[in-house]
Amino acid sequence: MLHILFIILKILGILLLVILGLLFLCLMAVLFVPIRYRGNGSYHSIKDFCVHLHIHWLLHAVSLRIAYENGLRYTVKLFGFRIFGSESEEKDTESRSVREGTQAADSDELEFVNAQEKTEDDDLDTGELILRAEAASEKTDAAIEKAEETARLLEEAVKRRSAQREAEMSQAVKNADAFPDVKEAGVSEAEGKTHRAKNELKSNPSQEKRESFLHRIISWFKQKWSALRQSLSKLLTRINNLEHKRQSVLAFIENEENQKSFRLIKRQLMRVLRHIFPRKLSGQVTFGVEDPYLMGQILSVAAFLYPVYGKKIDLTPVMDANALDGELSFRGRVQIGVLALMALRIWMDKNVRTQVYKYRNRGGR
Repeated sequence: MLHILFIILKILGILLLVILGLLFLCLMAVLFVPIRYRGNGSYHSIKDFCVHLHIHWLLHAVSLRIAYENGLRYTVKLFGFRIFGSESEEKDTESRSVREGTQAADSDELEFVNAQEKTEDDDLDTGELILRAEAASEKTDAAIEKAEETARLLEEAVKRRSAQREAEMSQAVKNADAFPDVKEAGVSEAEGKTHRAKNELKSNPSQEKRESFLHRIISWFKQKWSALRQSLSKLLTRINNLEHKRQSVLAFIENEENQKSFRLIKRQLMRVLRHIFPRKLSGQVTFGVEDPYLMGQILSVAAFLYPVYGKKIDLTPVMDANALDGELSFRGRVQIGVLALMALRIWMDKNVRTQVYKYRNRGGR
């Protein structure tokens, strides 16, 4: 019994080791098998340019093709089988030929249908046309009667509304005439005072105008002053916040540990750029602008970047003309393991980890 149990455990151990070995091989393939890319492009005018890019990994086990030439095309393949992407050129040509044939057949069919409809329209007798005209006239008569009834109802509603408004106005006039006897009617003394003040203002309209004008000026100045105070307080708060942020940023940059981390990140980023930059590059570019000052700036930048492209790209400047024409081809590779190693070197820096933790604790601010 124990012998059988040991055999089963041995088989399970071997299977586990095989699975772990396969996972390790997959991990090594992902890290150290390079992702290769190559491409080319040409530009002659806005309507005449094309770009082709091919990316593949592990002996074309996974491949991606992207092309832009009178439209974007892309295809993703796994072990040579198309997974997804845009329609291929062969399908486009087949569909174009089928479309042309169907268009010819559709044109013949449309001519036949139009001729048939014309004959059907001609076959309509005059009796049917008379019946249709009588039905249309009856519909128009009914619509006219409905419109007249609606207009009559609206006129009656307007008359009732005007009579009601006249009654309300007469009642308001009566109440205004009875207002001086408010004490006898039981109205409060405050309402009588306001009424007398209104009567005095009505007796002196110039004084009322002056007081209303002064009141408007004072309220306008109060509103402007309050708005100015609010805007000034907001501006001062913003200035204080900016000054605080400036001081904190300067302190962060001037810190010696942070400067070491900056130098480390800069070195690793330069290595990343050198790693992903195409190993083979060739082409020719003709360019030019009418502005001499702008042309001088472009040439100064091109001279600064000369160590990057070297003698691989032939640059031809053209003076006193707006021109851009060229062709370019490139080839390179990228290893995930190299990029992961560079990222690991940055993460192993203690100061970088400390700053990342502080950034997370501040909520990403």
